[in-house]
Amino acid sequence: MSAGESFFVNEQEYAAQQQRQQRILDSYRKHDGNPLLILIGMYKDNYLRLFISAIFYICKHSPVWVMPVVTANVINEITNRNDGSVRLIVTNMLIMAVFLLQNTLTNYIHVRCYSKAVRSVEMGLRGALMRKLQSLPPEYYEKTTTGRLQSKIMRDVEAVQTFSEQCFNNLLSIGVNLIVAFTITATRSLPVLLFFVVTIPIAGMLITIFRGKIQGRNSEFHFHVEETSAKAMDLISRVADIVASGTKKTEIGHFDKQLKRVAKAGYRMDLTQSWFSSTSWIMFQFFQLLCLAFTSYLAWGGKIMVGDVVLYQSYYSSVVAQVGSVIGLLPILARGIQSIHSIGKILLEGED
Repeated sequence: MSAGESFFVNEQEYAAQQQRQQRILDSYRKHDGNPLLILIGMYKDNYLRLFISAIFYICKHSPVWVMPVVTANVINEITNRNDGSVRLIVTNMLIMAVFLLQNTLTNYIHVRCYSKAVRSVEMGLRGALMRKLQSLPPEYYEKTTTGRLQSKIMRDVEAVQTFSEQCFNNLLSIGVNLIVAFTITATRSLPVLLFFVVTIPIAGMLITIFRGKIQGRNSEFHFHVEETSAKAMDLISRVADIVASGTKKTEIGHFDKQLKRVAKAGYRMDLTQSWFSSTSWIMFQFFQLLCLAFTSYLAWGGKIMVGDVVLYQSYYSSVVAQVGSVIGLLPILARGIQSIHSIGKILLEGED
C-alpha cells in the first residue's frame, strides 16, 4: 500500500471517529434527561449489527428452552410405553443434539456483531469526552480537578459499557425467556398459565418498591467515589508542596475522612442490595414450591401428564430466575444511568 493510500485510510478512520463522537453528542443534546434514549441514540449506526446479534443470541440460547420440552416428552413416553415410544424418544434426543451443536457457531456470530457495536460506541464516547475537554475554557479546569475528569473518562465510560451489555444481553434473555415460557405453557395448560400470571405482579411490586432506594444509594456512592478520586489525584499532584509546607498529617487526615465517607456509602448500598436480594429469593423459592404443589395436584388428578410437571417446574424456575435477574440488574442499571448523567455534564458544558 502506498503512502497516499495509507493516508487516505487513516483520513477515513479519522472521519468515522469524528462521526461517532458527533452522534454521541447529538444524542445527548436531543434526549437530555432521558438516559435510555441517549443510550439508544449512541448506537444509531449499529442497529443492524445489534439486530443480527439478537437473532443469533436467540439461536444460541434455544437449547435452554427446548430441553424442558424434550425432557417432558421423554418422561411421558417412558410412562406411557406405547408402540412408538422408543422412536419418539430417539427423535427427541436427536432434535436436542442438533440444538446443542449449533450453539458454538451462533454464539461466535452473536458476540462478533455485538462486540463491534459496543467497542465502537465505547471508543466514540471516550473520544467525544476528550474532544469536548480540549474545547473548554481554562475557567472550567479551575473549578474541576483532574482526578474527577479522569474518573469520568475511564470509570464512567466503563459503567456505560456495562450498562449497554446488561441492557442488551440480559434484558433480551429475560424478554425471550418469558415469551417462550408463557407461550408453551399457554398451549399446554391454561390453569398453570393462570398460576404464572398471578405470581408475576408480586415480583413487579418488589422491583417498584426497591428501585428508588437502590438508585439513591448508588448515586450517593458514585458521588463519594468521584470525590475520592479527585482528592487522590489532587494530593498526588501536590506531594512536593505538601511535604515542603509540613501539612502532610493534615492532608492525610482529610483524605482519611473522605475514605470513611466512601466506606459508609458503600456499606449502606451493600445492605440495601443484600436485604432486597435475600427477601426476593425467599419469596421466589416459596412460589416455586407452590408451583410444584399445584402441578403435582393436576398430575395426580390426571389433568396433565407426569412429564409436564417437570416442564412447568423448569419454566416456572426460568420465569423466577428472569425476575431475579431484573432485580440483580437494578444496581448495575442505576450505576449506568448515573454515569450517563455524569458524562453528559461534561459533553453539555457551556450549552443552554
